[in-house]
Amino acid sequence: MYLRVKKVLIVEDDFFIRKLYDGAFQGAGYEVSTTDNGNLAESLLEKEPFSVILLDMMLPDMSGVDILKKIRSTQNHNTTTPVFILTNNDDKVVIDEVVAAGANEYLLKANYKPKDIVAEVDAYLSSHATS
Repeated sequence: MYLRVKKVLIVEDDFFIRKLYDGAFQGAGYEVSTTDNGNLAESLLEKEPFSVILLDMMLPDMSGVDILKKIRSTQNHNTTTPVFILTNNDDKVVIDEVVAAGANEYLLKANYKPKDIVAEVDAYLSSHATS
């Protein structure tokens, strides 16, 4: 789904990382919604469409893989929304599981500054835009 206004949902339990991503995306002109847990993420995803979802793998109430599977299996306006997994887990088995579950990108947090993540998202959305 292509939205005229770029909207991002950031699901990240670390307060400081969430704030860094929030500021970077707002600075790039995105409307930003954030949450620190999977249950609230599911609630937000049911209510509104997003241009992209940034999803941490380790959350207090459920795993990012579980949320991703729900996103991809639920028929709503975010079923096909691009999902970027942001984690520091570089285990190939986990990466393969996440890709098989429908992640569009898998980024290691330690390798990216917030502005770099914005650039990756912008590049992805530009290359997959349909007007």
